[in-house]
Amino acid sequence: MSCSEIDLLHTKKNNFMLHNKFGIDYFVFNKKTFFKLKEFLIGRTCWDNWMIYECYKRKFKLIDASLDVNCFHQNHDFSHIKSSNQNTHYKGTEREYNYKLSGGHKNLFNIEDSNYFFYNGSIKKLNLMQFTFKKIQNYFERNIRTNLSKLKNLII
Repeated sequence: MSCSEIDLLHTKKNNFMLHNKFGIDYFVFNKKTFFKLKEFLIGRTCWDNWMIYECYKRKFKLIDASLDVNCFHQNHDFSHIKSSNQNTHYKGTEREYNYKLSGGHKNLFNIEDSNYFFYNGSIKKLNLMQFTFKKIQNYFERNIRTNLSKLKNLII
């Protein structure tokens, strides 16, 4: 391993983080298959998760490349986001706007909704059992969140 590779790994470890399954940092697509986006606030939560939902709905290949591709997301605070709590970007007016525009939790897909993955330089399709298990798990997670949100709104 070269000195520059070691420096990059050190920088990555100290200044960048791997997102959870809901953090999507990039999309690669053919411009012929693209579609009109809704009026999302880009760079805030929910828009990227809706993009995966929309691609799934249109039967596009959803390829998770996180095993093979190093994507660096710089660690930063969230002081630039309008929120009642400066420690999080998951609440606040901009997030709520995107959340409502997306149609709610049922339309917020994540990396685990991919039906393909990129590994060792090639695209591989998930086998039916893997894909079915992930879809069932994600379906229940989305529906539980949606129902909890509705219940919370009734109580408040």
